[in-house]
Amino acid sequence: MAQKTITIIGTALDAKPNAIVDSKSKGVYYLDGLSHWDKKYYGKKVRVTGFLVIDSTIVVKNDTIRKIEKDGLPLPPKQGTDAPIRVIRNAKWSLTK
Repeated sequence: MAQKTITIIGTALDAKPNAIVDSKSKGVYYLDGLSHWDKKYYGKKVRVTGFLVIDSTIVVKNDTIRKIEKDGLPLPPKQGTDAPIRVIRNAKWSLTK
C-alpha cells in the first residue's frame, strides 16, 4: 500500500459511498470519512490536503468502499467491475479560486 501527503485541487462532488474531489488532470479521489459535501463546498473548486492511499485491495463495490480479503489476506481486485481507488485520509479542505 502506498501512502503520501498530497494536495489536490478539483471540484467537490458527491458519489457513493463517499464525497469525492474530481481533478480533471489527476482523476477522482474519494475522501475517507466524508459521506457528502456541505452546500458551502458542493460543486465548487476546493483544495484538499491529506494522506493519499492507493491500495489494490481497496475497491468500490455495491456503493461501499471495502477491502478484498480471504482468510484475512488481501486479494487483488477482479478485472472489470472492481478497480483500485485513490482515497484521501485525514483530509483538510478549503474553497479556492
